[in-house]
Amino acid sequence: LWLSGTTGGPRQQLARTLETRLFQRGAHAVVVDDAALAGLWHDLGGSHAQASHREAFRRLGELLRVLVMSGAIVIVDVDAPTRSQRETVRRAVGSDDFLELYVQRLEDDPTDETSTGLFEAPVSADTEVLLGEAGVDAATSRLLVWLADEGLFGAPKVVSPGAGI
Repeated sequence: LWLSGTTGGPRQQLARTLETRLFQRGAHAVVVDDAALAGLWHDLGGSHAQASHREAFRRLGELLRVLVMSGAIVIVDVDAPTRSQRETVRRAVGSDDFLELYVQRLEDDPTDETSTGLFEAPVSADTEVLLGEAGVDAATSRLLVWLADEGLFGAPKVVSPGAGI
């Protein structure tokens, strides 16, 4: 689940809240964010060269592919302002396992990459998540319903004590 659009605190809060709520429903969910990628990208340095960016997102795609193959629902909160960066990851993971969730806020924030002209909006996001007045919890609840409708996860598996496995 690639969270694109709104950057910073609200998107990060959405990622963490979604991870928690999926886990509570019995899903193996994990957030991959910029901080988690520091080790994966450390040898690329601080270069903003196009080749470094391509390699960074190629590596990210391979990591996500392995996590998805293990059965995890991966929530990605990584700044990737260009469509080509997100497409690199989509190719590595596979289109069937890559869902782009376009996160937007009602209010304008001049520090948000979506309002600075640096962000290329998705041509066709799988869904849009509006962070409105109701907040992240309401957005997460709507997103969980959509994810269940998409068949991404079902009812939590409950094993009764003594029932065996």
